[in-house]
Amino acid sequence: MEKKMPKKPLFKNLSSYIKNPEQIKPGKEAFVISLAYFIFGILWVTLSDKLLLYYVTNVTLYNTLQTYKGWLYVFLTTFLLFILIRTRMFMFNQAINSVVKSSKLLQLTNEKLNVAKEKLHYQAYFDSLTSLPNRIMLEKEINSLIEEGKSRFAVVYIDIDNFKYINDSLGHQTGDLFLKYIATKFKKEILTTDFVARQGGDEFAILFKNFSNTDEITLFMDRLVKSFEHVWKYQQHEFFVSISAGVALYPENGKDVMTIFKNADIAMYYAKKSGKDRYVFFEDEFSNSNLENIRISNELKYALENEQLSLYYQPQVNIITGEIIGVEALLRWIHPIRGFISPMDFIPLAEESGKIYSIDSWVVKTALLQKKKWEQDGKAHLNISINLSSKTLTSDTNFSKIENLLADIDVDYSTTVFEITETAMISDIGCVIKKLDRLKAIGIKIALDDFGTGYSSLSYLKEVPLNIIKLDQTFINNIRKNGKENHIIKAIISLARDLDFEVVAEGIETSDQLTFLITNQCIIGQGFLFSKAIPIEAFELELEKGYIMKKGD
Repeated sequence: MEKKMPKKPLFKNLSSYIKNPEQIKPGKEAFVISLAYFIFGILWVTLSDKLLLYYVTNVTLYNTLQTYKGWLYVFLTTFLLFILIRTRMFMFNQAINSVVKSSKLLQLTNEKLNVAKEKLHYQAYFDSLTSLPNRIMLEKEINSLIEEGKSRFAVVYIDIDNFKYINDSLGHQTGDLFLKYIATKFKKEILTTDFVARQGGDEFAILFKNFSNTDEITLFMDRLVKSFEHVWKYQQHEFFVSISAGVALYPENGKDVMTIFKNADIAMYYAKKSGKDRYVFFEDEFSNSNLENIRISNELKYALENEQLSLYYQPQVNIITGEIIGVEALLRWIHPIRGFISPMDFIPLAEESGKIYSIDSWVVKTALLQKKKWEQDGKAHLNISINLSSKTLTSDTNFSKIENLLADIDVDYSTTVFEITETAMISDIGCVIKKLDRLKAIGIKIALDDFGTGYSSLSYLKEVPLNIIKLDQTFINNIRKNGKENHIIKAIISLARDLDFEVVAEGIETSDQLTFLITNQCIIGQGFLFSKAIPIEAFELELEKGYIMKKGD
């Protein structure tokens, strides 16, 4: 049986046009209307004439009906055209509305895509906290300068000094507020022709695109470093703000992004090592020295784990009688191959790497256990001074570990001294005072080491719960007949006595220095004139005598 093909409708379904408006073609639609009108006209003329001839025989009536038929045809065709055109116009309107709706939807989608694109671009190239460009954006900018054949530019790597103290003492939320404040300062200081970016954490970078010579960079960096030297106040806390920066030049210090960044970072490290609050231009010799520092830092971890560290003890004496009244425990590292490594070389590396926390815990524990042994041997009167790093003092977590050690080791804490430096108090004096009060509550005495070499020592005498002031050896070394330092030392000793502080003079090396100190009523001292720091066995031999003779006596 032959399969019948389905008949196609003369007029397509309206919904088909609405769903697919592209099917609507003006020429085709006009043809459909014309065809419908043509068929209706043929049928009307043919059928109406045959009907009239069949039913009407009167000529007059026939002619009259023909006239009426013509008018009726006009009305019918007009109505038919109206229906056809109205139907097609409705279809066109629906199609146009659909197109307009689709166009609006497409426009909205495009706007959303643009917003998403901008958001992705921002997330990729800008720092969400400070709104500064990030490292990726900075690398892109530098690569563009290199590709354009830029003859010279400079990259400055910047680190905020002592920023970790803010996070450790007040939390990361306060740290974020501080970073926003720093970013705002950078925006004000940097010219629009240059480029500043946040590298991550408390590290920032500046790209100098236009300068005639390095003197221009020097002048700018002098001004920039100076502009950061002030106190940032947050609630009841005060933080001394400073920056350390390293400068690398293109193409002298690197011909690609990674090398330039690396050398700027190395230069910044040397700025920190040199005392912070400064900037340093990269030099080729830094690279070899930096590799050496990395090796020392790695070996320090091994030293901690394999008992290469030890404590040496420097006697503190009554400088009038020579009686040993106390001792300062000093950290020493005797490397099996390198030999003696100075604390000046490895302590800064330990602070940077975070190993200082383990070192502090080891020093405190070892010193307290030694004190406990002395007490058991009948030498409970002997004071022991232990250095506590500013890092540990300002870290809640690591300071709590020290407090746990103090709770576990039963010694007489009234003859125990913790020595601190001004660096810790510069970061957050309020936080430090609270911790020192907790130490004093169990009887520990607090000594301010290297007094007179920092920023605001005199204010610390009033605010910090101190018991002892240690005169820095730079003052002692400069004692001269009728010298200005003499007057300063006299004033400090007198002030300390009035405030009921003990004074310990460090670095006594000559008889003239000793005589001056005795004359001005400084009673306690330490230094090479009496003894350098010595191993425990040598110190205990001196301790057996109860006093130590001055060199030359």
